[in-house]
Amino acid sequence: MLTVETKETLESPPPAEAATRPRAVSILHVEDGPEVSDAVRELLEAEGWHVHVCPRGDEALRELQRGETFDLLILDHMLPGINGVELTRRARRLRGHRRTPVIMLTASEVEREARVAGVDIFLRKPEGVVSITEAAARLLGAAAARD
Repeated sequence: MLTVETKETLESPPPAEAATRPRAVSILHVEDGPEVSDAVRELLEAEGWHVHVCPRGDEALRELQRGETFDLLILDHMLPGINGVELTRRARRLRGHRRTPVIMLTASEVEREARVAGVDIFLRKPEGVVSITEAAARLLGAAAARD
């Protein structure tokens, strides 16, 4: 199971054992198709990761703007409210998510636009679902090494 080490803060130092205790990885999956969201959630939760599914792009953006913290974003492109490419662009402008890894899992032909917007890995539906755990582990490992 991949975990992310918590960091101490000057304002409220945690007890010594809590300072090094890993916290569970938190993933935001923005997908309006229940079959895909259920399949992806089950695969990722089997790794011990916490997955929050949001069916609308605009709702996901509001969560990010409120300061919700996620270690990884997995986005569809065709979403109600705001599409995945635009959601990526806007997330990259938010202080807490400028470096958050992003996977786009979609059937849409938007790979070039997605990469320009800041998507790290582009997977095509439906076949990309089977690669989602490996892609997530690779990005989460790279992010942990950076921090």
